[in-house]
This record gives sequence, C-alpha cells and structure tokens, in this order.
Amino acid sequence: MAIQQIMLAQGGAAADNWVTAAQWTKEAGSGASWGGFTFRVVVPASALVAGSKIRLTCQSSDTSGCTIAAMYVGAAAASGDDYDFATTPTPVLFSGSASAAIGAASSLVSDPTTFTVDASKPLIISTYMSVAGRTANITTLAGWVTRYKSGNDAATVNATGYSTSAYAANFVTKIEVLVP
Repeated sequence: MAIQQIMLAQGGAAADNWVTAAQWTKEAGSGASWGGFTFRVVVPASALVAGSKIRLTCQSSDTSGCTIAAMYVGAAAASGDDYDFATTPTPVLFSGSASAAIGAASSLVSDPTTFTVDASKPLIISTYMSVAGRTANITTLAGWVTRYKSGNDAATVNATGYSTSAYAANFVTKIEVLVP
C-alpha cells in the first residue's frame, strides 16, 4: 500500500502534492532598474497545470536586492487587454505579509496561496516593485509576455496603459501548483 494510502487509512493527512508548472533560469548577470513599476507577466495556459493552490519562487538579480510591495495572481480576462484579470485578483503573501525584501542573489518562496489554477486559461502574475533603483531579473521565454507600467497598478482588474517588455519574466522564477 502506498504511503499516502496508509496515512489516509490510519486517519492521517495526505502529503501535499506540489507540481512545478513552470521554472526558468534568469539570464546571467541580468537585471534592470525597475523600482516604482508594476509588471504583469502573462503565463500561457500551456505552461500550467490545474490545481487548488499556487506558490511562487521569486529571485533578485545577482547584483542588487529587490522589494516586492504587492503581488497578485489571477486568470486572464476572456476579452480586453491580454494583461487584464478576469475578476478581482488574489494577493500573494510572504510569511503572511503582502510585501517582501529579497537580498542580492537570493530567492524567496511565497506562502501557499489558495487559488484555483485553470490550465485552460492564461495566468496573470502582477507585481509592484516599490523601491527605485532596484533591479529585476530578465529572461526570454517563447509565448510569454511581460507588460509594465509606472506606479502601483498591481491589483487593477481592467488595466490600461501598459507597455510590452522584450523580456518575458521578472521576479518569479518558478510556479508550483498543488494538485489533487
């Protein structure tokens, strides 16, 4: 009998089954000064798996730390801009806080966030980086799109005025989903 089945038969809880939906490596020496900007990464549905919770690994650049003032996840809207949320986005927390500081060349994993990941719809990860002069990671990923805008617009559902970045990811370097 499998360990999980034995635990359930004995009244114990099943072990969490976190699956890496997407993971990438930042480009060597990458980083650009993006303090005071909101980023919206549009993660294609093809990079996702369905599940009931999500957690994100965030990483600073090699040369400078970063401060995340707010981070949200949500399904992409069926119409409108590709970076619009379908409904009010879900906040992502770090040790129970909406903000987090990450030292240079360091990473931090978010708290597990209750959010139903629908692998048939793109996912939006919206991050506001508050501290000017800090750097964000850059990388290029086929099919991924990153939008950016000055100011804190991280929680806006029907957003406007974003520009397109030539790079496809910023602070988040890994997406994990809790699957049944």
